[in-house]
Amino acid sequence: FVNVLNRPTYTKGKAHLSATEIINSPRIVQLRKLHWDSLEEDVADKVWAIFGTAIHAVLELGKDDHHVIEQRLHANVDGWDISGAIDLQRVDDDGIVVSDYKTTGAWAVMNEKIEWEQQLNIYAWLVEKVKKTPVKAVEIIAIVRDWSRRDAKVKEGYPEAPVKVIDVPLWPFELREDFIKARVRLHSDAHFATEVG
Repeated sequence: FVNVLNRPTYTKGKAHLSATEIINSPRIVQLRKLHWDSLEEDVADKVWAIFGTAIHAVLELGKDDHHVIEQRLHANVDGWDISGAIDLQRVDDDGIVVSDYKTTGAWAVMNEKIEWEQQLNIYAWLVEKVKKTPVKAVEIIAIVRDWSRRDAKVKEGYPEAPVKVIDVPLWPFELREDFIKARVRLHSDAHFATEVG
């Protein structure tokens, strides 16, 4: 486990910000960059992240001719390179469905997570901006790691299966772009405050 974590495979490429960083606190992002070499994490806290990475690798085997998997897209916003690695794009004649895999607990599936909606809409913006192809839907494919058949029978709102597709509201293109620009401004301000401070 330690060796896996010491050999990370994730990279955001040349991007200043990834989609997940955009929605994160600008201050946290800057502090993490500033103190990266002195940060420590307990391997036990990263077990489910390793599991999630493994699930992604296995699901890549399900690719067919209408799928684009693990594609990283880049776009410029006010001088900042923004990127997002999209788990799955299903390409249909009338547009693209953007999907993101989440290995998560039942509680997260049962409760609305605004950051999922924000992340998926950033991906949709990237697809339309870069590929000039309409996105017709965005969705989370949740793999529920603590799923219980008993709870599925008795708990209201509990996922009915260990894999659940969650439709996410797709914002109009202009709203997505306005959101991204506003977040980039916040990150830009935090960056320059860190540089000056």
